[in-house]
Amino acid sequence: MRRTDKRGDDELAWGLLSRAHALYLSTTDPAGEPLLRPLHAVVWGDGAERCLAFHGAPAGEKTTAVGRPAVAMAHEVVADLPSTFRHPEKACPATTLYRSASVHGVLEPVDDLPARAEVLQRLMERFQPRGGYRPITHDDPLYAASVRGIGLWRLRPTRVAAKVALAQHHRPEVRRRLVRCLWERGDPGDVRAAQDIVDAAPLEPPPELLQGPHGTRLVLAAGDRHVAPVVALLRDQYWNTTVDDATLAAAQPASTVWMVLLHGDTLVATARGLSDGHKSSYVMDVAVDPTWRGRGLGRFLVQRLVDHPRLRGTRVDLLTRDAGPFYEGLGFRPMPWSQPWRHSP
Repeated sequence: MRRTDKRGDDELAWGLLSRAHALYLSTTDPAGEPLLRPLHAVVWGDGAERCLAFHGAPAGEKTTAVGRPAVAMAHEVVADLPSTFRHPEKACPATTLYRSASVHGVLEPVDDLPARAEVLQRLMERFQPRGGYRPITHDDPLYAASVRGIGLWRLRPTRVAAKVALAQHHRPEVRRRLVRCLWERGDPGDVRAAQDIVDAAPLEPPPELLQGPHGTRLVLAAGDRHVAPVVALLRDQYWNTTVDDATLAAAQPASTVWMVLLHGDTLVATARGLSDGHKSSYVMDVAVDPTWRGRGLGRFLVQRLVDHPRLRGTRVDLLTRDAGPFYEGLGFRPMPWSQPWRHSP
């Protein structure tokens, strides 16, 4: 890879390859003609034995490529950036933020019956995660014909490469501008893309959009690493006393919007929202660590939440037992009804 500033590590490559819904396999047939095929694949094995495994028709075109060099690739578009984000007239700055990963190697068949059954089981787990089938084993009569007859191959890597283009090579002032422009445009995926730009390389000071009170930093799109501290912050809130930790943990990333405030590496506040993006939105689970209350964190977080592209311009509702004055100061008004109708499953 010529652009070393865009190079990602092997773990990033394997992560992208393992989560991509489909990969593209490029190789040649015996006549030297190019062969390009989409496929479903799984990352199989550990450490030095890690490879890509996939299935197909036992007499299909991929069989002609066994023993030949091949490359499989996954590509993930993060956001398309128009030229106007960088220049008022010039077209050249238009670009795309993306991640890609490729694995180079030689195609070889998977012949061992237990290994074949394991690959098929991994494929089922990957693409039918809800189950509903009897697990595949090589000695189960139900699967004997399939385990023996389906075409199964692996691409054992000689080289793995990841490429990341998240504006990390641009000047800090350009990256800050891109974060702001993505937030303001608000197309699907733009907020996540803005967070990806920030995560790709340090920005000190952070973009103004992310500068919270008293040295805190806003995370626009919270992730798995934030689940546990958020659950710890929410579990004793009066509106969650009947909700178990597993439900709280599942609810946060399932929200339309989920933001947190960090001080250093410590999570000090959280808020989330549900929205149809057009008419109605609902604010939920706003909480500030008790030791940080009274410093404007909640106000800042709710302001950012209602300005999020998915909530912006919609009617935003919430329920509160005792924080009415706080929310009135943010533009909320009590409704003529005391409680909304609610359906309990």
